[in-house]
Parts: sequence; structure tokens; C-alpha cells
Amino acid sequence: MSRPARRLGAGVAALLCAALLAACGGTANDGTVVPPALRVGTATESGHPTTRPATGPGGLAVTAVGRDHGLLSVTVRNRGPREIVYARVRVTAVGRAGRTLLSTVGRRLSKATTIAGLPPGHDFGLVLTLPPGTRAVRSVRVAPVEETLAPWRGRHPVLRTGPAALTTDDGDAVVEARFTAAGPVTPYVSAQAFLVDPRHRLVAVVSGRFYCFADGTSRTLRLQLLHPVPAGTRVASVIGYPIPRRAPIPVPKACR
Repeated sequence: MSRPARRLGAGVAALLCAALLAACGGTANDGTVVPPALRVGTATESGHPTTRPATGPGGLAVTAVGRDHGLLSVTVRNRGPREIVYARVRVTAVGRAGRTLLSTVGRRLSKATTIAGLPPGHDFGLVLTLPPGTRAVRSVRVAPVEETLAPWRGRHPVLRTGPAALTTDDGDAVVEARFTAAGPVTPYVSAQAFLVDPRHRLVAVVSGRFYCFADGTSRTLRLQLLHPVPAGTRVASVIGYPIPRRAPIPVPKACR
């Protein structure tokens, strides 16, 4: 899973925004860039996503699933008209013959099963550990068990500028990208990178939470996995979401 980027002192979670600058993306009605759709296939250890993306209650839709090193990465899209201020979700993975492999909501405020600050039409990544010996994952469902929605007020205040770099550090995969805040923004930001194979199938989601953003803040953020990724893996997109003040997620660091 993801781990803390110690050099920045930021908490990286084991788990795209309204101003994403990513190749192959589309343009939303508000002029912001939407991450590209990810291709689907059977979720095997090679990182292929599920064949059965589906819309769950509350407008959440599974858009892609990938596996790598025993981790299940899932992207979900907010297909409703309102912002998801906060949602605690249940993730259910089903294998052959309809057998449930995993069904969890995690602990309270678990980063793996918590969504915060997700605008309409945009994606969020979740990362969970599969039981040892899991083979093919045939379908994945994500449904909110606790949810706070709010009217969408327009442009997202955090954006990424410049290309994202995927490198290795002591055998681990590392994504570095520069994020700039423009306009009112909460100090607590969720950043995510979406890694795909040469056929644009999801391999992994790398996710982290970072502190002390404000209007005009520009920082290079480092998102790190505890393992390497397959040859040919690349960064499809990187995104940043300010975590709303109304979300029941405590900010563990004071910014001065």
C-alpha cells in the first residue's frame, strides 16, 4: 500500500479533480479537465481491471479495478449532480461462482474506504488488501454506508501543473507531481496518481494526504508505493482534492 512520504512529513494513505491537467482527458461543462476512462478486463495479478463496473447507490460507479502485489485498486466516479463532501463506503469484491472475496467498510475514517471532496463527474481511488491466495476478481461493488452531499459550487481550487514523473526508489514505485492551489482552499489535500499498463488498464492507485496548502501554494508532492510496478506502467493522471471542512476528517497538523 501507500506509505508516508517521510521527506515531506506528509501522511500517505494506502488506498482523479476539477482542474486536472492530464493527457487524454476530456473537458467538463465547467471547463475543467476530466480524467480519461480506463479500459476494463478481468482483474488478475497482472493488473487488469474488472469486467463488471457498476453503478451503486448514491450515484457512485466503479470505473476500473486493478490488482498488483496483492492489492486491489478501485476507481469510483461521482455520477450524481452534487459534491460528495464525505462518504464512508463498503467495498465488496466477488470471485468465481459469485463467491465473496472481500467485503469491508474499514475502520472509522479509514483512508482505504473514505471519499472526501469529490466533485460531480470525477474519480476517486481506493486501495485494499486482498486475502492471500486470491485469484481472479470478477466484479467489485462500492456503496456508501454513510454519506454527506452538497451542491456543487463550480471550479476546484487545486490543480496539477507540469508532467508527473514515475520513478523507482529502493525498488519502490514513486510518483512526483507539482500541485498548485489557486483560490480558496482548505489546508488538507488528498492527492492521487493513477497508474496504467500500456493498454491503459488500471494497475494501481497511489494516494496521499498532504497539509498546509493555501491560495498560491505550489509544492512538489511525492506519492510512494511499497513495491515496484510492472514494466511499461505509466502515469495516466494525477489529481488533487481539497478535503472539505465539513468532512468529519480531523486535520492532524496546524498550519501557520
